[in-house]
Amino acid sequence: MSDPREKIIDLMNVSFGYNNRPVLAGIILSVIQGELVIIEGATGAGKTTLIRAILGAQRFQSGVARIIDTDLTRSSPVELERLRRRIGVVFQIAPFLNQESVLTNVTIPLAIRGDSPKRRRVEGTRALVDAGLAGAARKKPSQLSGGRTSAIANRPRPDSPALSCIM
Repeated sequence: MSDPREKIIDLMNVSFGYNNRPVLAGIILSVIQGELVIIEGATGAGKTTLIRAILGAQRFQSGVARIIDTDLTRSSPVELERLRRRIGVVFQIAPFLNQESVLTNVTIPLAIRGDSPKRRRVEGTRALVDAGLAGAARKKPSQLSGGRTSAIANRPRPDSPALSCIM
């Protein structure tokens, strides 16, 4: 992405439904790099469905969808995996693996990306230090307060993603 005003999301007449019940119909959305967009609506309006489709977790049933430089309507599983590595997701409710340490939880995206155990440890420790939580590395998420788990869950990842979604 060389142009700072480049479209990172470009949806043209996309649609999606469940069991012949339309959830998204004729959605048109363009987002420019650096732009903040808030998607709001009533329960069941399709907000999560839209974000899941933008993340490539499910496919739009019609229309054209380009995310960063990937055509979601024609992308292979390998292309989708490559795209997902460029997208950061922050969850409103932090999904932790409670049986694992805080450090392990923080470094899950790095493990998925294929980073070495050493790099995961170094980058994860750096993220915890930056959050003022270096002493939490060996603790379990359940041993921390809600505020501390939120601080850990919402740490920026070592590589800035091209697209960030908050769910």
